[in-house]
Amino acid sequence: MIMNKFRLFFVCSLILLGIATVANAQKECPEEWQAYTTDKHYSYLQPGENEEIKPEDDFLSGLEKNAVNHLLKSVKVAVHNYVALQTLRIDEDAVVSYLEENGYNSNVGLKIIEKKRFYNNYTHHGCVIAYIEKETASKLYCDDISSSQKTITEALSKAKDFIAAGKNDSARFALESIVPKLKSNSSELILLKVFGCNQETIDALREKHMQCIVNLKECFRTIGPKIMVAVDYSADVFGTPYWDMQESIKDWLATRGFGYTTEKAKADYVLVIRSSSRKYNTMSNGTQTTYYSYVDANVSIQKKNADKPVYDNKLSIKGSFLKSY
Repeated sequence: MIMNKFRLFFVCSLILLGIATVANAQKECPEEWQAYTTDKHYSYLQPGENEEIKPEDDFLSGLEKNAVNHLLKSVKVAVHNYVALQTLRIDEDAVVSYLEENGYNSNVGLKIIEKKRFYNNYTHHGCVIAYIEKETASKLYCDDISSSQKTITEALSKAKDFIAAGKNDSARFALESIVPKLKSNSSELILLKVFGCNQETIDALREKHMQCIVNLKECFRTIGPKIMVAVDYSADVFGTPYWDMQESIKDWLATRGFGYTTEKAKADYVLVIRSSSRKYNTMSNGTQTTYYSYVDANVSIQKKNADKPVYDNKLSIKGSFLKSY
């Protein structure tokens, strides 16, 4: 019993010492940094003690990396919370993937993250703050979307000219270059909301975005599909048949120039999807409950007259929602 009390005292002492160390390091951070912790910013303050007496730049670089990682996590949480409250179908994983692959490595991303460093040569305490000013980020993403939409409009106009001249292959090449830009714009429109852009601006950009998608589909329909795909699909949501995704699959194919058919004999490829969702668990934080579930899917692509599928895979993806199962 005495030994257990001693261990408990020792553990508590270490925890208190750690808290005191962090608090002291934070106290040494410049007071003006408080301006970056308001609701006008996303920010993360990373203090630390250079116990190994590393070179100052190496030590602060480590703190900076950690601060940026935590900052990006806070933006991802904001994306999740926004998506979870929407009745629209929004691919949250696509937005988060965009953040990781493009959003902060692109010209826009490099501009929106600011970092500041502080180091005390006597106490060897240091701290780094990484922050995003929402208004600045919102403006940069608005400009980026507008520039991209201008490029897309020009590419659509060029594709229509090619179609009128009977140059369908050239038209298809121009149209295919649009697809990744539309995908990026879709993610950036979500980020505009997360960064507090006014709704009127978002609505105007989204309306133009949707019109670009309509025009893209019309052009692809005019020149005809290069490949016909038959879709064999079934899914359930906790045991209840779910057919809405079939329209999303058709839409995905259409915006990439593929034709859709229900007759396998007319198809160049057959896409087979079997998916089912299952409840996982729930987590509560105060008055808010998050519901987690998994979607398990078997996906295969079979080329016409081939003996084996060209693609065959099993997927299991975890997701969450703020509404009940």
